[in-house]
Amino acid sequence: IYGDPKLGVSLVTDAVKLALARANTDTSSYNVDQIIINRHDEEYLTDNINDPDAVSEVKKVSNNSIERLTTRVLTPIDSFKGYSHAIVIGGGAPLVADAIRERMGLREDRFVV
Repeated sequence: IYGDPKLGVSLVTDAVKLALARANTDTSSYNVDQIIINRHDEEYLTDNINDPDAVSEVKKVSNNSIERLTTRVLTPIDSFKGYSHAIVIGGGAPLVADAIRERMGLREDRFVV
């Protein structure tokens, strides 16, 4: 939501970075982003998380934090009606775009990520 500094992909990256640290995988922000992007690729996660027993926990933290971000984005969207167009931007846009698209019910040509 434009102008709300409390909303952003850092809600996800910070949580995943902490989960990775608990998995003996202290890493850069770039690598955290790659873990989030590849969160559905079990082989990628196993290859890039030092503690194989922690892969499921990192996935859980990633999914939960994406859900939390999505909820926080959808709440202010629900306070408005009559959207004609939407542009979803920012680092977390791909993580929340589908939920926003579904909630707003706009035509495909009026929704841009």
